[in-house]
Amino acid sequence: MAEFLAHVEVAVSLHGYGRVGRSTHLLAGGRHRELARHLAAHVTVPGYQIITDLDAIPRELRGLHPDNPVNRVRGGGAQLELSSRVRGISPRSGLPGDDGLAPATSALVQGLAAAARSWDVR
Repeated sequence: MAEFLAHVEVAVSLHGYGRVGRSTHLLAGGRHRELARHLAAHVTVPGYQIITDLDAIPRELRGLHPDNPVNRVRGGGAQLELSSRVRGISPRSGLPGDDGLAPATSALVQGLAAAARSWDVR
């Protein structure tokens, strides 16, 4: 993995999590805070809130540990924690659309693609 990470400038990792009362929260952690805010600006999922304030994210979901692979790339990275609902695997996710994805999952994918296309690689 170290060899792979040595070739990566910035990274975004996607993780799943579950917490009572947070089924509509996306948590943008990781050490690259500018990238986390960039993701939050582009990932707009109706009915969901993207939280970038580290103090509002449970400590174990912040993705700040230096050994976390997303933080080991040259430019650092952001970690996006996704509830089962937005991942499309909850009974409350909504029915799949024409693309085969729940509406929230489709919006997530579109937002991530927009964030990747618009990120300024320095």
